[in-house]
Amino acid sequence: MVSVIVPAYNVEKYIEQCLKSVINQTYHNLEIIVIDDASIDGTFSVCQSLSKIDSRITLYKNQKTIGVGASRNRGLSCAKGDYVFYLDSDDWIAEEYIEKLVNTIESTNATYVSGNGYWSVDERGDKKLESYLSGYYSGRHMLNVLLMVTQPAIWGKLFRRNWIIEKNLMQPESNYGEDWAYEVELFYHVKSVIVIDFPGVFYRNGRPGCLTLQESISRLQNIDKSMNYIIDRLHKYRADKLFYDNLFHYCIKEIFLHERLCKNEREIAIVNEIKHKIEKIFGTRIIESQLLVFGGFSSRWIAMRAALGCKINHHFAFSSLVSAMCIGEETNIAHNSTFRKEQIIADITGELCGRIKNIKEDTIIFIDLLEERYDLLMSEKGNIFTNSEAYLESEHGNEKSVKICREEHLKMWYEACDRLSIELKDKNIKVILSENYLSSLYGDLSMINQRTEKEDIDRINADLEKMYEYAQKVLNPIIVIKPDERYEFTFGNFAFGNNKEYYNKVCYQDMANRIFTSMYELV
Repeated sequence: MVSVIVPAYNVEKYIEQCLKSVINQTYHNLEIIVIDDASIDGTFSVCQSLSKIDSRITLYKNQKTIGVGASRNRGLSCAKGDYVFYLDSDDWIAEEYIEKLVNTIESTNATYVSGNGYWSVDERGDKKLESYLSGYYSGRHMLNVLLMVTQPAIWGKLFRRNWIIEKNLMQPESNYGEDWAYEVELFYHVKSVIVIDFPGVFYRNGRPGCLTLQESISRLQNIDKSMNYIIDRLHKYRADKLFYDNLFHYCIKEIFLHERLCKNEREIAIVNEIKHKIEKIFGTRIIESQLLVFGGFSSRWIAMRAALGCKINHHFAFSSLVSAMCIGEETNIAHNSTFRKEQIIADITGELCGRIKNIKEDTIIFIDLLEERYDLLMSEKGNIFTNSEAYLESEHGNEKSVKICREEHLKMWYEACDRLSIELKDKNIKVILSENYLSSLYGDLSMINQRTEKEDIDRINADLEKMYEYAQKVLNPIIVIKPDERYEFTFGNFAFGNNKEYYNKVCYQDMANRIFTSMYELV
């Protein structure tokens, strides 16, 4: 039997859809435990009505509001099933989801089973798939990769109840951040996880009044409480270095995220208190530098998740290093996207070169060369710019083209790399080189009017390899990170759209983890 535990608070508008998605599961051997957390709307009445229709529903009501984590713990104490499945009261699940999870866990020794993502649904009903690698995860390295790339959530996963009880894995009793704190502890104990190729959860994103939109000071205080929870566990279990490093990474990513959301001095003060606590516990200062990113959107994604600073000061996308290091005249560009228009102008004017000239504070420049896959263009005014997908979407004229994978293009690129090296000299700028390549398993380059055969991608990657080798010689990067071939392949969903020539985001997350660890080894 599966015990489905649903904590509910002021979800009168959503709870019926949630519970009916459980009632209508193709797997019938369920007990449905609903914990009403002292709601002040009609949530309890809706649940009562449904419990009269389906006897599998057992309804409890807290005398006062105790929070999501504590309500789940109460539900767990009442559960009798072989397996436990947590579901948030404003979400819902596909009708065959639990059956698929049960079939998988019963045929394996996995500690728990999960779908490979979820559908994020906004108030208009628009859906976006957030997915990651399906498969079998075991061993500390693979489990930590899974921990860092998945949505830090306890919902949507099927656990062995006896395992949770045996390990005494009660959840932290806070209203925000309880999921990621709890999952860190789970991953310390877990032996193996199976992720099935079925994203069966529908996650309601950004509804009015939900916990993720709570008053920000209360949210930060709960983050502090959740952080205390996992740090207590760190000492309790005498964690090994890999787990310790990932916990440190987790804490810093979370606090940088909330720092970006701060709106007043009181919030900033709470964030700084938490930072000091992290530094004291982990025995090192938090690295905070100005951060410039040059390269494809995978580079932005990696830099953000490597927690290299509180924010990215600028991302130079859609730009070859040749055009980025060649200062040109600004020209009028017509484009439907303001962001892409700004990127094209930065490319044409050589804004990267101009910024580096004026840098005075500590700076990290994060570089990949994925944008070198585009041809170069030269205008009649002598401007050099990149024939990127962003430029192709604009209104443009006829410019002279310098094709990639040609001797002329490589010569111009080497000269641009030399100019960058000269500009970086005697400045307090640290270079991180991320050796990203194009995925040869899909090879869809049709968006930039190039042929799509694997041979074209191989040819581009061969040139990229020469460029990365040269960049290492002249730029003296403090860190060089290459993708792990185990995670190289791409699938349809990526954090910034569906660019199939990018690698899998699990691959990029692993690179982010390794960059983070390398940075703090240098401190």
